[in-house]
Amino acid sequence: ILGKSPLPFHHNEYITFGSFSRFEKLSDDCLATFAEILKRVPDSRLYLKDQAYRRPYAIKRVMTALKDIDKSRLMFATATNHPEHLLVYQSCDLYLDTYSHGAGVVTMECLYQGIPLITRYGTQPAGRTAASVLTAMGRTDWIAYSADEFVEKAVEWANRPADLAKARKVLRTELVESPVVKSYAGAVEQAYRGLW
Repeated sequence: ILGKSPLPFHHNEYITFGSFSRFEKLSDDCLATFAEILKRVPDSRLYLKDQAYRRPYAIKRVMTALKDIDKSRLMFATATNHPEHLLVYQSCDLYLDTYSHGAGVVTMECLYQGIPLITRYGTQPAGRTAASVLTAMGRTDWIAYSADEFVEKAVEWANRPADLAKARKVLRTELVESPVVKSYAGAVEQAYRGLW
């Protein structure tokens, strides 16, 4: 699966934000934050993907929360097989983590596919996975500590397409070479040797 791809902004001429966590993780506060980001980044799009979007209720809830955003700027997709799912990340310029319950597996998939990610540091462990991974990778500038800072960071990075493109080229290597992957793998190997 590709880990490097051209920044979609260069051919779309608008920023595409992605959020592929489970629908249940989209709190009302999180949706309000997404709405503010879309207001402040003209012509941007929000791409949401989850099995839940097979249900009209799920789409209606998002559209109600983002009622001031033109519906043409909201894109919904349902679940796919895993290889296809990983490729969908390539259509995003910048990923927006959910809160208060943040992404776990999605964080790893997103970064492995080379997509920069903005997260909000949570008050509970379930809301700090992305922040922990980004810290281990040296990408603490993508961690926000409030809703306002989350908006500011998303807007700032959306206006830095050259830096998004640059990050896209190195994120997979940064993740694989970071303690998130290397130290974990080494610890598991050591445990296996001990058991053996």
